[in-house]
Amino acid sequence: MTRTFLVARSEFIKYVTRRGFIISLLMLPLWIVVGAVVPQWIASTTPTRIFTVVDRSGNNFYAEALAHAVRDDTDRRTLAAFAAYARANVKPGPAHAAKPDLAAILDAPEGDAHALAAFRAAGGAEGLAAQLAPFRKDSTPQFVAPKPRFEMVPPDRALTAATPAGFPLAAAAALNGNRPLYAIVMIPARFSAARGAPDAEYWSENASDPELQHFVHGALTEAMRNQVLQKLAPGVPTAWLMPEARLRPLNLGAGGSGHEISIMDQLRSYAPAVLAFLLLLTIFMNAGALLSGVIEEKSSRIVEVILSCVTPTEFMAGKLLGAAAASLLTLFLWGAMLVVGAALIVPNSVATLGALGMAFVTSSLLPMLLLCFVCGLLIYASIFLAIGSMATSIQDAQALVGPTMIVVMAPLIMMPALLHDPNGPVATAMTWVPVYTPFFMMFRLPWNPPAVEVWGASLLMVLTTLFMVFQMGRIFASHVLTTERPPRLGSLLRRRKHAKRTGRA
Repeated sequence: MTRTFLVARSEFIKYVTRRGFIISLLMLPLWIVVGAVVPQWIASTTPTRIFTVVDRSGNNFYAEALAHAVRDDTDRRTLAAFAAYARANVKPGPAHAAKPDLAAILDAPEGDAHALAAFRAAGGAEGLAAQLAPFRKDSTPQFVAPKPRFEMVPPDRALTAATPAGFPLAAAAALNGNRPLYAIVMIPARFSAARGAPDAEYWSENASDPELQHFVHGALTEAMRNQVLQKLAPGVPTAWLMPEARLRPLNLGAGGSGHEISIMDQLRSYAPAVLAFLLLLTIFMNAGALLSGVIEEKSSRIVEVILSCVTPTEFMAGKLLGAAAASLLTLFLWGAMLVVGAALIVPNSVATLGALGMAFVTSSLLPMLLLCFVCGLLIYASIFLAIGSMATSIQDAQALVGPTMIVVMAPLIMMPALLHDPNGPVATAMTWVPVYTPFFMMFRLPWNPPAVEVWGASLLMVLTTLFMVFQMGRIFASHVLTTERPPRLGSLLRRRKHAKRTGRA
């Protein structure tokens, strides 16, 4: 038992004194905090979607319904935020006893219609804050209302006066004018639930972002159902009370031309995000193979035989190219299996997938997407090869890979939030972090980032790839033949300085 304890003590000390353990111990809580804070930060920096409504139905009914829906959405979010603020900063006992009506408002389920009406009657967040001020805890900050998701503004005269033929040009001028409009909703004459009635139109240059589009569709559907309900007599089948508003999304093209957003267009827009996700998968898949391959070759002394025929640079370059080729083959086989599976499960799906593939291949984004994919793969493959060359065992490599994987997972954590605002300040800032540039450029390419950012990010990716391959290649060449304990960072820096002084850098 004593000997077992001594072995356990030795292994415990060996494990906890490794650099990888200490780095993982510090980085994991950091990234948990980042994963919790960054989505909220992105949501807070997401701009308010400003839109306008051109209602040609005759009585401005649908425009008023959309304005009412925007107000309800803003007030619901404000009430939910104030309720959370009150629970954290107001003394519950005295407040509930002195203000039972206000307590009922704050304790009501989120979205409750009666609580929302009472919230407005009390003067909104300002009125509630004034009434609860005597019951606040000491050093309580002032309540800050959340930024509205949507804002509806009156339409320009040019939009209201435009003919159906001239409406696309007027919409293009309004979207690109001084006022930052996100979308234009056009309610045509005779818009109703009747069969054959014209569809409402949703004009935008960002029609691939569905948040505002879904909100408008839901608000129009609810308004249409309320209108039908008011006109129906008792005894009418309830199925008639459930009409669905038809909203046709239209994307503005060059010269003010417009075309309907199809499923193909949406898939084409999200294809780069899928490719970024596949890049993460290939990195995860190849990391273990790269590490284990180098370590096995070092431990079995096979690398000495190989390096008698090729240089360390050629050896590392071959490994990088082999990993890249294997990744591309994996993507090809996944695509082939997707096509075969779709053909067996969904009839007539091969033509659709083929059209999507051709659209992707012929897309102007393809060269940039391939550049991002290759650069990202080479950057991280170089890191893993360097780790494998410095490690003396699988355990050492795993200890160093853990922190690296935590860094790689950052784009995956941010992916859902970035799709809502791909050109926001967070996405723009992360684009200029060299190791994240390939991922974030893939995300942002379909949403037309500024040309200067595209060219700047391309140059940054190429330079980062060259730097990482060169530097990691030097580490690989220096340590691939060693079986001693991995050097410390200070040792690496001293070796680098010595090499420069002696002219062997």
